[in-house]
Amino acid sequence: MSSITLADVKIVLSGDLSPLDPDEVKWDLIARGAYVLTSVTKTTGVLVAGPGTREALLDRAEKHGVPVLDLSGLRALLDGATVAEAVAGAAEKPATSAKARADASTLAGLRVAIVGRIAGFTKASLSGQLQALGARTQARPSPHVDLLIVGESPSADGVAAMDAGVPFLRKHALDALLTGAPLSDFVAPAGPPVDDPAGRIKELVEEARPEMVAISAGEPWDDELTLTLRPGGRVVAELKHLGGTPVHDHVREVLQRRSWPRVQTSTSLTSPISFT
Repeated sequence: MSSITLADVKIVLSGDLSPLDPDEVKWDLIARGAYVLTSVTKTTGVLVAGPGTREALLDRAEKHGVPVLDLSGLRALLDGATVAEAVAGAAEKPATSAKARADASTLAGLRVAIVGRIAGFTKASLSGQLQALGARTQARPSPHVDLLIVGESPSADGVAAMDAGVPFLRKHALDALLTGAPLSDFVAPAGPPVDDPAGRIKELVEEARPEMVAISAGEPWDDELTLTLRPGGRVVAELKHLGGTPVHDHVREVLQRRSWPRVQTSTSLTSPISFT
């Protein structure tokens, strides 16, 4: 019989617990003395938040100071850890691996702002993990930050920063970054100056075109891409008709993976682009 390591602890399970079976998890936790509930209150002991966890649960957990565990934390509970031990283990993970990953991820010293709701994280827990990788997290986004972490329903300030060319990571890239992927997989560093920046911009746009159009706009769509390369390495990509859509985000993500030359004055290129 399982040891009673979770006596009278109220646990809420939410989101996708794959590859674990939710019913088996529930009964295993009950066997360890826990109460498995569906709603977060001030008496909840821990929220286990898998992918797809409802925003309302994360909001209530943050409001009531309820610790949040991911699937690795849940596995610790199932292996016999107490809630305190599982929470401590989750807090230590980024710190223990941060030094080994900081150089590869190049977050050291970067100003990072979190924009919108990031599924599976509270803002405080994500800030802690980013800081453990060397980032300087900022409460509000602006065009002056170095990187945005963008989730659902970003604020107007966050959208304005994206429009100003601040590089950004969506959830899939964030997850990869936190598990050791280098930032350069998603945001390439600026390249050296070139004699013909306009020509180099055109070459890079053409190189990126097949990847940019490898997304459906819902129907065949002809658009116009304007790319502006600014001093300091910022790349501003605008679509005349599909701006602010997932297609626009995709185009930006593709372009920020290219190493653009440093320029002394802003240089722009406008080119037709067709999505099929």
